[in-house]
Amino acid sequence: MKRILHVIAQKPGKTGSGIFLNSIIEQAAKNNYSQAVIAGISAKDDFFFPKIEERYHYLVHFDTEELPFPVVGMSDVMPYPSTKYSEMDPEMTIKWHDAFTDRIITALDQFKPDLIFAHHLWLLTSLTRKLAGDIPVIAICHGTGLRQLAETSNLKARVIENCRNVDLVLTLNDFQKKSVQKQYKIPGAKIVVTGCGYNANIFFPSAPKS
Repeated sequence: MKRILHVIAQKPGKTGSGIFLNSIIEQAAKNNYSQAVIAGISAKDDFFFPKIEERYHYLVHFDTEELPFPVVGMSDVMPYPSTKYSEMDPEMTIKWHDAFTDRIITALDQFKPDLIFAHHLWLLTSLTRKLAGDIPVIAICHGTGLRQLAETSNLKARVIENCRNVDLVLTLNDFQKKSVQKQYKIPGAKIVVTGCGYNANIFFPSAPKS
């Protein structure tokens, strides 16, 4: 596989999942994978992925006429102005759905990925799995999707319907794996515990004192 599409519904680099995304992009670039990214950002932001060609940045802009509200976050408290999924009315949900559908279809048509990494077992991963056809989708569970299932019951059925059909789920620990099995009805054989990882350029043993 040579072409990877990364999918995240919120701002990259601003939360744990965004940092996780950037780390995967960095490692894939070292191994010469061609990459594209779909991400949700504010019209006021100027995000750029140096490891990905700009033509393969499929960004969904919030605070615009297309999406006249802040980026929708997976947590109730985000490190930037945000909208809660539980606060979205039907019109907002349709606008969100249409904007991300457009970027996914465009990315699939132009970039033609061999593999998709989708962050969060939530609405965007569900939509991605629905639209991706035969392309394998690996979903990365960061934990907040499980909370959203309980907090946003009106979207639960839609999320589970397609998330249960992803090809593989990566979880942080065994407890999370069991929760994903129970809540999403995903077989344990399709769930791999990876841990959270770390950046060795930031976290490393200090030099021994002389």
